[in-house]
Amino acid sequence: MGRKKEEIKIRPFWYSDAWIFPKLITIITSLDKDGKINAAPYSHIMQYDVMQKTPRMLVGFRQESHTFENIIETGEFVVNCPSADYLDDMMETARFWPEGVNELEHTRFTMIPSRKVKPPSIEECPQIAECTVDQVIRLDKSSGIIIAI
Repeated sequence: MGRKKEEIKIRPFWYSDAWIFPKLITIITSLDKDGKINAAPYSHIMQYDVMQKTPRMLVGFRQESHTFENIIETGEFVVNCPSADYLDDMMETARFWPEGVNELEHTRFTMIPSRKVKPPSIEECPQIAECTVDQVIRLDKSSGIIIAI
């Protein structure tokens, strides 16, 4: 008889030592209500409802983040997927800059106009998804989730 699968007891953060979830790091660009650019790295992102004519993305945020607040206010954002060559630049956008600072000005990234939304796209990113908010889910004492088309 073959080996039996080992059961993994579920506990907080059980997956961090037992399961590998590869995560794509993206840079999400958004605008605040005054039109100031914000850029931040996000990896809690996945395709959702991909079989529909208009597929959606699901993105998780800290509810107090500038990016989340901007997206709630404007309803638009861009998911930019840089290559690993830009890891240092991605990390630069992860700093806790004061509100209103354009993080992209501290990187090698080049802002270009988006086609359908107001926040800029990043030229160096081979994949870009321009998104509009479809639904917002606020989780108590946790993150906010945005479903976008």
